[in-house]
Amino acid sequence: MPSRENLDFDVVPGRRRPEPRIQWKAHYPMIAIGAYGVPTDLPGKEAKLAKKDAQEKRDVLLLSEREAGTRNFLDWWRGRLSADKKPSVLVHGNAWGEELFEWPTDQHRDETVINALRALGAGPNVVDRATALARWAATLTSPFTLLIRELSSMGEPAAVDVATALRVLRELDRNSYPNLHVLVTDTSEAIYVDSRDRSGYGALCHQYRIAPLGSAAIEALGGWEGPREKPKHKKDEIWPQLSFADGASEVFLEHTGGQRLLVRHLLHRLRERARSVGCANLDLARGDIEGAARQMGDSPPSEVKLWQEDLQQLLKREPNLVHRMRAYVLGETIGPAEFPPPANERSLFIAGWLKPDRDGRWGIASLFHVHLARPVLDEFRHIGR
Repeated sequence: MPSRENLDFDVVPGRRRPEPRIQWKAHYPMIAIGAYGVPTDLPGKEAKLAKKDAQEKRDVLLLSEREAGTRNFLDWWRGRLSADKKPSVLVHGNAWGEELFEWPTDQHRDETVINALRALGAGPNVVDRATALARWAATLTSPFTLLIRELSSMGEPAAVDVATALRVLRELDRNSYPNLHVLVTDTSEAIYVDSRDRSGYGALCHQYRIAPLGSAAIEALGGWEGPREKPKHKKDEIWPQLSFADGASEVFLEHTGGQRLLVRHLLHRLRERARSVGCANLDLARGDIEGAARQMGDSPPSEVKLWQEDLQQLLKREPNLVHRMRAYVLGETIGPAEFPPPANERSLFIAGWLKPDRDGRWGIASLFHVHLARPVLDEFRHIGR
């Protein structure tokens, strides 16, 4: 569970009404789900990515569901690099062809880098892609980090070719390109596994998923004192601070699983309720949270539709998971969580549907996830119970 000493805050960008976002100070909480040469390890133990990891780890693969906080993590990672004047570039998988590369504000566009990325993203074959990257990497005299966001969104077979080129680069001679660091984020493991028509790149990476928020982080978010700037609208001048009665934060976790989008959305509903009655300080009880959670179930964040679509596609690819998912929705758990669950469950864990529960066992991520999964499972009634 993250300690409050590691927490700072800024404001979620692009929101009409200010909402707090955690900025981690010393380290970013993760869950390790694979190490170099051990791609299927899934211990479920917290890992702490710190500043030194941004400069020491050669290949990092971050796999999490949509709206898990990936953008926040990338901002954090790039900030650590910029603080030490380490150059980097961010590439979006779905915009690679448009060459919309993101450079740090204190770094100029580098045509040498652009040419290498252009060849990596559009080479005629995997060997040419890897060769172009290797030729550039060999010229690096100091650390450079290539960040790729949601490579799978590039589409197949191009995304598989890029991941394969990254694997080939490291397999040529892992020690030949010590100054090239690669961080890839994605919402699916499919193109990184070692099987026919896949890249096998995941086996060469340190693999993580973003850890859910714990009670300390949720209580700190609830108690945020509000933005420093004076709000534009008079009705926003009341910024309710939320505290949690005994056991209330655990109820909050039962409904959200600590998933960042759900945490933010439920806190927003609770603040709106307090604001509507002019309450500047609200001590939340179980009933307050359960009432707001019911409202969230009736009118959920629009982004969760994508989670349901991803689950639907996952169950189509792996129909053997339908029976297991039904069991989790009914409250079944397996464990203890210090050990890997059955291999099939790995896909559900990466997609955010499973997490270690309070008893140290693998179970459904939250009551809200139960609510989301039921209509999807209804579409698979033809698969025997």
